[in-house]
Amino acid sequence: PCSTPPPARAVSSCSALRPTGTNDSFVPSIRTAPAASSAGPSTPSETTTISALSVPRSASAAKRSARGKSARVSVAATWSQTIANHLGREGKVALLMGPSGAPTFRNLGDGYSEVMAKYPGIEIVSRADGPLTRERGIKQGEDVLVAHPDLAAIYAANDDVALGAMQAVNASNRKGKTLVTGMNGVPPALRAVKEENLAMTVELNPTEWGRLGVDVLASFLKGDKVDPRVFIKHVIIDNSNIDAKLPKT
Repeated sequence: PCSTPPPARAVSSCSALRPTGTNDSFVPSIRTAPAASSAGPSTPSETTTISALSVPRSASAAKRSARGKSARVSVAATWSQTIANHLGREGKVALLMGPSGAPTFRNLGDGYSEVMAKYPGIEIVSRADGPLTRERGIKQGEDVLVAHPDLAAIYAANDDVALGAMQAVNASNRKGKTLVTGMNGVPPALRAVKEENLAMTVELNPTEWGRLGVDVLASFLKGDKVDPRVFIKHVIIDNSNIDAKLPKT
């Protein structure tokens, strides 16, 4: 833990120590920091606990105060169940995952696979990691369609990858035959859903992440009891509700 006085400098130093690409790296740094005192700078032995709220990823520190989660298992379960129903619970599916080792995308992919495993008629024929880019979606979409011309669906880790895969599907004259799903609900993906090029996307609503995080933190600071996990709602967007979700012009 950081323990270099003065307190403001210690917290700043802790922030600078946070490596990228991990969920819990910040927790050890903020677990303790020098206690502020009207008598002057604190000594390293004078520490106070700093409570942490992580949004939307969860932190595994035993003493965390709360964590806001988008319920990745819940998102994946709803997402995959919707696609399974669309497919009549049979067909070949390809997973275009996120960056290798990234917990968020690994958990989403695992949750998706778990639901699909309930249906013997659904076969996951490809599972590929990679960057979250449209170019990668095109390339891997083309590759899996060459290997499996009768592919029924492509799961994409985000909307950019999905939009690339959508291009590959349309170029292969598989529109309406190979369903493509995305995540994030960005405007280009919403338009693609409206045009029936994407089967669906998932609205995660990061604005609500921030609002809920501040509300939970305010309750905690007032001394109210808060749940250790506060789940953030998500919305599946498909042809049944796309008109309500399109940006108003």
